[in-house]
Amino acid sequence: MKNSITLLFLLLSFSVAHAQEPYPQEALVESEYGTIDKNQKVNIITFVTAMEDEEEHPEFLGDFYDAWQNYLHGRKLKNNETLVVDVKNGYMHYEQDYDDVDGPGWKGIKEECYWNCSDGRHKLICENVMFLQDGKPSEGQYDGIQFVLYDNATRQLNRIWDKQILGIDDTWGYDGSYSTDPQTKTAKVKDWQTGEPKTITMEEFDKWLDEKPTFEYRLPRQGKNIQLIIHTPQGKINKQLVWDGLKFRVE
Repeated sequence: MKNSITLLFLLLSFSVAHAQEPYPQEALVESEYGTIDKNQKVNIITFVTAMEDEEEHPEFLGDFYDAWQNYLHGRKLKNNETLVVDVKNGYMHYEQDYDDVDGPGWKGIKEECYWNCSDGRHKLICENVMFLQDGKPSEGQYDGIQFVLYDNATRQLNRIWDKQILGIDDTWGYDGSYSTDPQTKTAKVKDWQTGEPKTITMEEFDKWLDEKPTFEYRLPRQGKNIQLIIHTPQGKINKQLVWDGLKFRVE
């Protein structure tokens, strides 16, 4: 009887400990963004600054870095730039028009926000980068969302490399795998609408790539949910990533 009670206690202790670890260590990239100094206030300005690497800023990310430094030092932004910093709501939005570079309708956007986690131990920070052409996302090298976990006790920032633990899927069910055969000049792909495999010509393959669904995220300035718009050849699909205090569910 005593052994049974001991085993039950150990199992309960393990369950409680497991429940208190919603973000397992193996899902984190250790110390990628360092720690927040104990004398600094913890807010959106602190987080954005800590996540900016002063050594390397290619293309659009370099434009944002320069704009952020101008903001921190009270300098004016460029005429084609807009920056919103909402400390109260924990939100930042940067936007730059690229009409004079890539043609009319091109725009680069970077957002950041954060949530207080219901475990009382962490804050979850999200960074969103996207390029729009005439209002439609244009998939590029830097597009997409990433998450960083802040530990309230250690003040350490660690990137979450496995977004699946947050309920985030980078493909949202659209399989972009393919293979090409130079001899027959054909490609094996999966239909964007049905997911069924099919063989197409290389001319059709170019069209298949152009019709690839793209994902547009909008972080919340107010409220807690991320808006997700999936652009497909058949039209837009609107979803919400609903924050439950530790991760997201899709509605």
